[in-house]
Amino acid sequence: MVFAFAVMPTAASWAQATASDHGLPSNVIVMSDISYGPDPMHKLDIYRNPGRQAGPVIVMIHGGGWAKGDKASHKVVDNKAKYFLKQGYVFVSVNYRLHPVANPLDQANDVAAALTFIQEKASRHDIDPENIVLIGHSSGAHLVALVSADPSMVSKAGGKPWKASILLDSAGLNIPERMQQGRTELFETVFGNDPDFLKESSPYHRLTNTAVPMMIVCSSLRRTSCPQAHNFARQAQRVSGGHFPIWEELLSHEMINVNLGLNGNYTKAVDDFIRSVTIN
Repeated sequence: MVFAFAVMPTAASWAQATASDHGLPSNVIVMSDISYGPDPMHKLDIYRNPGRQAGPVIVMIHGGGWAKGDKASHKVVDNKAKYFLKQGYVFVSVNYRLHPVANPLDQANDVAAALTFIQEKASRHDIDPENIVLIGHSSGAHLVALVSADPSMVSKAGGKPWKASILLDSAGLNIPERMQQGRTELFETVFGNDPDFLKESSPYHRLTNTAVPMMIVCSSLRRTSCPQAHNFARQAQRVSGGHFPIWEELLSHEMINVNLGLNGNYTKAVDDFIRSVTIN
């Protein structure tokens, strides 16, 4: 899927969000609602430090059961942007079309389009297009896992390889398997029951030998999250031989999202992984 990229927004449109909205220093530059495609949901926000030369960028894909969520949510942005900006990174938060307007494959194509846009417009925003890490939480982690397992989804949108991805507590890494594990109302609503579509939208089944490195964070409080993470990592290692570390965290699904950026071993482990794959 190829989108015609929108023109750059005016300074006035950049003022829709401010640093203070997210508890960030007042000198942080926030450029909000930049269009990366034709749909009203194809918008992203960029947070960066003033005067920063082109540096690594974190691209955040929110969760919300494929049907809700927003790039400007405090749970998505606040602690992460505050922490990563202090490390000298650029932080980008992305919206995408939601169910029922778009199915998960459509949404993954939106992520691919956003990543392509960021790479192509990087020089305008002090972003290093060769130094990008994708992060997704929950359903957003499923979308990130899809494009990371099969990077051709990004190349078909005109994008290039990126450094790595981080999956924050997705229980949707093997969709057919997850559909057999009970309490599947959400999955049935979003994915339906077509066996071919279930496999096509399953990161486990889309794994290729070009899969990008992925760090997989899972909640040890959830029944399905860590088992799927380990199974996915083993299969990814077999298929691609790449790097797929797992971090099990004693936090709820929600707090794995919220707490990233707070001081502690969890944030340090994620940052160590980012530093291991990016050029600082």
